[in-house]
Amino acid sequence: MFKFEHKSHDNTKVTLETEAVCLTDLLEEFGMFLKGCGFSFDGYIVIEDPEEFIVDEDAVELLKELNHDEES
Repeated sequence: MFKFEHKSHDNTKVTLETEAVCLTDLLEEFGMFLKGCGFSFDGYIVIEDPEEFIVDEDAVELLKELNHDEES
């Protein structure tokens, strides 16, 4: 499950929880979430494959820690 939250300057809170199983669906729902928060853009959110794949080890460790905390 993925959970997105946005708290605006006037303390309005928008939350979206999704059980999207593929990246395409997740990005589509995230785009709707952003628009629901008042962000305005045309088009779609897309992932483009970089020519060189770079792994951010700090991000990997943070994700591992977050997953461990949720399981506890």
